[in-house]
Amino acid sequence: MGIITVKKRDKGYIKMHKIKKSYSHFPKTMAHTELGSQRQAQRISTDWGKNFAELTDGEKKQLKRSQFSFSSHFPFISDALTNGATHYGEKFFQNSNKYYYFLELPIADLCDLSLMDFKLHSKCFFRHELLRRGRLMDKEEDKYLKCIQIAPGDYISAQPLIIGFKQKTLDEISSTKLRSLQNLKTFNGDTKVINTVLIHILKPLIEPIFEGYNGGWFSCPNALQAKIMHALYMAKKKQSSNLLFRDLSPLQLRRFFLYLNCNDGSQDTDYIHLDAIDFWEHISPSEINFKHGKKYIRNPDIALTKISIYQKFYTFMEDLGLMEGAKAFPCEPQKDYPKRIYQDESRQEYTIFFKRSPEVPFKKGRKTKFLIYNS
Repeated sequence: MGIITVKKRDKGYIKMHKIKKSYSHFPKTMAHTELGSQRQAQRISTDWGKNFAELTDGEKKQLKRSQFSFSSHFPFISDALTNGATHYGEKFFQNSNKYYYFLELPIADLCDLSLMDFKLHSKCFFRHELLRRGRLMDKEEDKYLKCIQIAPGDYISAQPLIIGFKQKTLDEISSTKLRSLQNLKTFNGDTKVINTVLIHILKPLIEPIFEGYNGGWFSCPNALQAKIMHALYMAKKKQSSNLLFRDLSPLQLRRFFLYLNCNDGSQDTDYIHLDAIDFWEHISPSEINFKHGKKYIRNPDIALTKISIYQKFYTFMEDLGLMEGAKAFPCEPQKDYPKRIYQDESRQEYTIFFKRSPEVPFKKGRKTKFLIYNS
């Protein structure tokens, strides 16, 4: 599994061939963008981090949840970009301007980067993720810039990812190439077919992977979202697993993994203490109730059960061999621990157990607040 570059560009993009790599480096800046929390936004900048405005309670209520849901739009593209940046380095991208990198790829190569060897159960989701770009402004949720976290409570208002297409009419494409594209099901419902994907990505979201830039990354299984989808499909074939996992949200599972790794700052423990309110604000805000100026977990017992099932799912993924390349991942606890999750109700804190893979690449990032206009 895996992708690596040939060291030259042809027709504006890098040619690739597969190699045996199972990991990618996931920038914490990218993860924080996927984990954005509407209710935790305190200040917002509209000038790339130069100046920040404190949000009033009324302004917070006017924020749209879709402004904080980067991962719900582009989980496969996010995986592709981190995969490419990991294995090709900074030369994988071209400089677009002060704020964005530019990338031009044939759609088949982008599909390989996103899904690796797990296309069977994710290809239709990958296709939908791309094709919806042509209908963006038809949806109310997509009319607003995203709020991108650059420090706790601090967000900038910007577009983290811009996607465009090069398309050809059917009579411009050879019969062999057309069959290949039809197999990817990239028709846009018109007489044209997507041939090449053009991507602009906000630089600070990807730069921590490269040498000489602030921030940090953690090791992550490449094509993480495709592997989650594959595991959910495999679970359906087993009656016991299907009953346990059938109501799981793929994106909540993804956010659980990212949140754990963003908050893991040690290599010598197999557990982590997490603020329970903060945890659910980032994983599933609907678990939080807000009343009389205070936040509390709507149903603590149900919330604990959900975490337990998340852990069981990642143990299931490990059994399928899908967690190779992860620095740390949720799991059921070892036999020495009598519980899966400890809850300190007085402090509203969880203690969650996980497995650590000390052999994978690891880099502990500095807690550096980046200012985009200086990057």
